[in-house]
Amino acid sequence: MKKILIFEDDKSNLDVLFLILEGEYQVLGLSAVNNFLESVSVFKPDLIFCDVELGRNDGRDLCKQLKQNIFTRNIPFYLLSASNYEKFIPDCGADGFIAKPYEVSDILAIVNTIS
Repeated sequence: MKKILIFEDDKSNLDVLFLILEGEYQVLGLSAVNNFLESVSVFKPDLIFCDVELGRNDGRDLCKQLKQNIFTRNIPFYLLSASNYEKFIPDCGADGFIAKPYEVSDILAIVNTIS
C-alpha cells in the first residue's frame, strides 16, 4: 500500500485530505512540523503534500531540506496553499503546487502518478 504524508496545520483541510485518501493509501497526517525529518525517515512516504504556511514554519523550507538529503530527495513533494506560491516552486525544488481550495480530482491525479 502506498504511503502519503500530509503536513497541514488546518485540521479541516487535513480531515478533507484524509477522507479523499484513506482506505486506498496509508496516510499519516501531521499538523505540527516537530521532528519533520524524523517523521519522514520513519514513515518513508511515497508522496508528500505540504501546506506552505505552517505557523512559524514554511513548507518551502521543509521541501528544500528533503530535496537536499540524498535519502529523501526523490520523494514527490507537492505544496498546498490558498496564496499564489506557485512561482516559488523552482526555488525550493517542489514537484508541484495545488491551489486551495483544491479539487478532489487534482489530488487524485497526483496520487495516481506515484509508482
